[in-house]
Amino acid sequence: MWISRYFRSPRIWANAVIVGYLSLAIVDAIPLPGGADHPAKRVTDPLLDGLGIWQGTWDLFAPSVDKTNHRIIAEIHVSGEEMPLKWYSPDWTQMSCLELFRLSREVEYYDRIRSGWNQPAQESFAAYLKRNHEAAHPGSVVTGIHLIAHERRILIQSEDPQETIEEFYRREFQDE
Repeated sequence: MWISRYFRSPRIWANAVIVGYLSLAIVDAIPLPGGADHPAKRVTDPLLDGLGIWQGTWDLFAPSVDKTNHRIIAEIHVSGEEMPLKWYSPDWTQMSCLELFRLSREVEYYDRIRSGWNQPAQESFAAYLKRNHEAAHPGSVVTGIHLIAHERRILIQSEDPQETIEEFYRREFQDE
């Protein structure tokens, strides 16, 4: 009799949800032999993806530390100008700890824009740059925006410097 009353309590269901979530998070977070091919990961990954709580990989710790700094350079082509104007995303390596803390979401936004899967954000960002330039300089007409990824590899003493500059989005504007 006490068992049926116990399972009717909303508290037991809330506790069950918390235990289930924590179990999924632990299986997702701990390194298992075989990595993504481990049976526990194959079962939990689709569930985590469906719930929208998949964490992805964390490249903060060894052995696969993130060793690349990213920036965006935008070339703003204006009619009547021979050379394109340049816009640069903030260089977080030159920021103080307080600035980096305050602007951390902005830095992450710029980092995500350059991802290949994020073309809608690239289009919106190009339109944003166009609107801002034309508002700041009345009478000027932006004819194109080229977004360029600037990647600089963090050096280990024995490595040669590696720097990559690659255009990842091009938008030409017609008379609108």
